[in-house]
Amino acid sequence: MNRNNCYPKFFAIEEGRGYKVFYNEIYQSFKSLGFPANVLWPVAEAEKPRVLKNNYDTVKRHTTFIRRWNSNWYKSSIWTYTNKDLELLIDNEMYRIPVVNIDCDEGVLPFHSAPIF
Repeated sequence: MNRNNCYPKFFAIEEGRGYKVFYNEIYQSFKSLGFPANVLWPVAEAEKPRVLKNNYDTVKRHTTFIRRWNSNWYKSSIWTYTNKDLELLIDNEMYRIPVVNIDCDEGVLPFHSAPIF
């Protein structure tokens, strides 16, 4: 696992009819065996954002560690890009945020009580 497998700085997952957006900070710690770990912060929920198409490699699987910002427990996760980006205004700045598919231990993302599909 290396930094190339970490989540983007901002990313989104599909949730029901909308999207949940996260901010990612990368840390390295003895608890993650010295590997980079993604520390996730919930940013926003968007029901009807502007959705744009992209040309990411949707087949390549990335393996990394994640944890929520106020936790010490790390989970492994495998994720891939989708062919969608969201255009969202965050702190008065427009961002193009990739939507990703995530498969993680226990099937649940930190901050997220619903299963990841």
